[in-house]
Amino acid sequence: MHSLETGFLNRLVFSEADISTLKTLGEFKGRQELYFKQSTEVLETLRHVAMVESTESSNRIEGITASHKHIEGIVLKNSQPKSRSEREIAGYRDALSLIHESGIHMDFSENIVLQLHKFREFCLLQLLFARSLP
Repeated sequence: MHSLETGFLNRLVFSEADISTLKTLGEFKGRQELYFKQSTEVLETLRHVAMVESTESSNRIEGITASHKHIEGIVLKNSQPKSRSEREIAGYRDALSLIHESGIHMDFSENIVLQLHKFREFCLLQLLFARSLP
């Protein structure tokens, strides 16, 4: 291969058009990285919104209500659940997080549904345990 020979790079000659093209490619690469970074941030924001909305709607179906702002705090782990309803919201949050993180590796089965249901039960047990402490 000629490109591995000593002095090969020294013999290369680039025109102004070649240099301009290389410069433009470098600028586009910088924009591409910025686009990927911005896209990741937008997708993460959309995922948070979807998790909050899903948690609020699903818990409302179960008769568990709380303000949107409070549910958002629990789902995004900015506030600690204090009541039974809030613990159930936290359990749903944990189950939903597991689905988002590992869903691609989970086969839908009765055992998976039972495991996800246990998240709510576990959060309720935590609340009862916390109340029993002095």
